[in-house]
Amino acid sequence: WMTIFSGTAMHLQLGGHPLDQLMADGKPESVSFAVFKTFPLATPIVIFYMVSAFVCFVTSSDSNVSAMAGISSSGISPENPEGNRWLKIAWGVTVGSVAWIMISFAGGTDGVRILSNLGGFPAAILQMFIIASLVIVIFRYKTLDCVTEKKAE
Repeated sequence: WMTIFSGTAMHLQLGGHPLDQLMADGKPESVSFAVFKTFPLATPIVIFYMVSAFVCFVTSSDSNVSAMAGISSSGISPENPEGNRWLKIAWGVTVGSVAWIMISFAGGTDGVRILSNLGGFPAAILQMFIIASLVIVIFRYKTLDCVTEKKAE
């Protein structure tokens, strides 16, 4: 779908539709609706787009909240793989509040960009530690190898 949508947007731009003007005006979220307006049956397509985007965000949020509740609780086992319900509610309210505040008071989609940058920075540091650990394991594999020693006994 990304290839189809971006190819259509480029075709419209080259055909004289001023999609770049929307980007220059600081309204990147309205480019998709401008592309949809050029299609036949634009209204049902926009409705389908909005419903599918909503379902995508709800599904993603549900799985993220479930994972955060599982990480921040104890007693997770194969028989009970979910975190406590009150933890899911607390994480859901927290994440929803932060998202609403950033979208409402940080300039719309710029707030989302700020959040993704803030969330990506700690993940990048964690990845550096993971890579450093991998390098240590690669150079010290003989001292860390417990499988080969058991076979020799």
